[in-house]
Amino acid sequence: MNNIPADIVKLIDSTTIVKLEDKQGTILRGENYSASRFQKNQGTQVDLNKLEDYWKKKFKTLGNQWQPERQNYRFFYDTFKLFHISFSRLRYNKVQCINNHGSHSKLSYSDLAGTNLFGVYQYGKKCVDIIKRLGLFNAANSIDRSFLDKFSKTRNKLFEHNFNPKDMKLQIEPVLWSLASTDSWLDIHIHTQKGSEYIAEIDYYEDYYRLENIITKIIKSL
Repeated sequence: MNNIPADIVKLIDSTTIVKLEDKQGTILRGENYSASRFQKNQGTQVDLNKLEDYWKKKFKTLGNQWQPERQNYRFFYDTFKLFHISFSRLRYNKVQCINNHGSHSKLSYSDLAGTNLFGVYQYGKKCVDIIKRLGLFNAANSIDRSFLDKFSKTRNKLFEHNFNPKDMKLQIEPVLWSLASTDSWLDIHIHTQKGSEYIAEIDYYEDYYRLENIITKIIKSL
């Protein structure tokens, strides 16, 4: 572990990466997990319709006139739906990709799943930003603020700014073809000045459900 470059240690500690290997397959951080969230428990997304009463109650307290706070709650409402829908479509396209062995459609479904995955992290991170703006960190008990920060930095460093992550001499490549596997590990190739030296993994199903659970608690506390 002591031989891992400082940039990569920082990357692991600040994101939701759960495992790191070198290019020979030696595990440097994390464990050789036998099953991902996809294999153990694919989960059921929260029913958006069952959250409507909480939203209506909140908007009633804000009145009918435009104001910045009310608009931020509108952004929160819309962005959470986009986060939810992105994961729903990711699940659908992933399963279609798995089921279309060797067909031309497999590539199309894989590409769609990749687009959905970016949406999950993009809209999830935006939800976190709006929660901060609205001061809702203390709105519900047992909020894992450390995870919220790691989710945000996963979006920033692994997806949005992976070609030039801030304060790191790395290029970080999500391997979207790994979405076609029968698990929910996303392979992340980490390129140093010597090329692709390391492979990391995140469990995007686990990331989604952890964030969905936190946001749902906040909505129910409005």
